[in-house]
Amino acid sequence: MDRSPPGTPETSRPVAAIPPAYRTVEDGRRRVIVREDSLEVARESGFVRGERRGTERGVEGGRTIHPLVDVPPHGTWLWKRCRRGGAAAHLLRDRYLRIGRFLEELRVLEQARRAGIPVTDLAALAITRVAPGVHRVEQLIRHEAETRTLAALLADPTLDASARSVALAAVAEAIARLHAAGLRHGDLNLRNILVRESSLGRAGAPPPVILIDLDPAPPTRREAHSAEGNLLRLLRSWARLHARDGLPLSIGERARFLRVYCGGIDADFRRLWRAGAAAIDRGRWLATAGDGRSR
Repeated sequence: MDRSPPGTPETSRPVAAIPPAYRTVEDGRRRVIVREDSLEVARESGFVRGERRGTERGVEGGRTIHPLVDVPPHGTWLWKRCRRGGAAAHLLRDRYLRIGRFLEELRVLEQARRAGIPVTDLAALAITRVAPGVHRVEQLIRHEAETRTLAALLADPTLDASARSVALAAVAEAIARLHAAGLRHGDLNLRNILVRESSLGRAGAPPPVILIDLDPAPPTRREAHSAEGNLLRLLRSWARLHARDGLPLSIGERARFLRVYCGGIDADFRRLWRAGAAAIDRGRWLATAGDGRSR
């Protein structure tokens, strides 16, 4: 990694292309966009210079393995190196020709935070130029302890019906608030929703649901740009997991989830339920019989 010589002071300046709550700190070819209230975390963890200084306490998986770093007294942080998905993954791996999507994610997250929507705490974003027009991207994200993805929660056979109902209602409320703020999730699926079971139904507890990976969707992914499309994508993600793993989610649970999302407005509920039924006819996005056949 190319960086400035030892002893070269970092430079800091506001950047108009990012939310006002963020600024940039530059170190050689490495440009770190950091939220003002997280600047100390970015420095103490070594994220600014790209050299880990905190105590590693484990790893977390994704497209690759990411270290978890303790930064006393600021908690534990996930140091994530972003990797390509889809057809570009084999060719480009962790190299990006455009970084606008990452700046857009910062904007969406900041807008959601200001609206009181429980979203992932992305403290800093590092962009390192590795060749003309080519960059590597890293993120410093707060590690949410004692949480499980919604997929893992629903797959747990020991979870009773009451806890499942409370969890699904909390998820529906969080998504409804996101949409009411005019925001959309680029890839809303059961693995991009974290649930903190200890907070379910407890007044004054931390948010029971955290929406993560709000990376904006490309223009070609049309369903990700509408509230209805977000919901259908979420249900489709469940249908795929159900077909593969037998993930339970009854018709009654789906109905209650949509009723909470609609705030009890019957006309909206009926419209979304019909949209779900039409999606079944078009591509079996929803599983109704649990027959386990691939789709």
